[in-house]
Amino acid sequence: LKIDKSFVDGIATDPRERALTAAIVNLAASLGKGTVAEGIETEGQYAQLLELGVEIGQGYLFARPVSPEAIADLVALAPGRAFQHV
Repeated sequence: LKIDKSFVDGIATDPRERALTAAIVNLAASLGKGTVAEGIETEGQYAQLLELGVEIGQGYLFARPVSPEAIADLVALAPGRAFQHV
C-alpha cells in the first residue's frame, strides 16, 4: 500500500498523523502487503516511518528527480539506508 505524502508530512509532529500511518502499515501487514511512503523530506519523517515498519520510501530526503540517464550514477552513489529508495 502506498502512504500518501499528505500523511507523511506531519508524521514526526502530529500524533494523529502518526496513528493514521501506523494503521495503514498494520492494514498492509494484515493483508500480506508491503508499504511505500512517498514524500519523505526530513530525517524525522524517515525515523518515524522506520519505527513503524515502512519497507520502501521515496522523497527529496533521498534524491531530487533526475533524468533516466542519471539513475545508474545515483544508485551507485546512494548512501546506505534502512529501507529501499524508489
